[in-house]
Amino acid sequence: GLTGATLPESFFKPDAMGVCGGVEFAFSSTTTDRAQAVHYAEGKASTLLELEMGMVDRGADISWLSQ
Repeated sequence: GLTGATLPESFFKPDAMGVCGGVEFAFSSTTTDRAQAVHYAEGKASTLLELEMGMVDRGADISWLSQ
């Protein structure tokens, strides 16, 4: 989760190409405990993603992707 963040003016102001906004480089944390995720997502500019794993998504070891 991410808390206490603020977005820069450039997030809202279009650039020369008319583009504004942005993306997060990676998840700040992950957990299967929803209460813990909600705790970390409290505050300004917070985001909480709830993902559902389907049969196609099972089986891969992605621990090497963890930051």
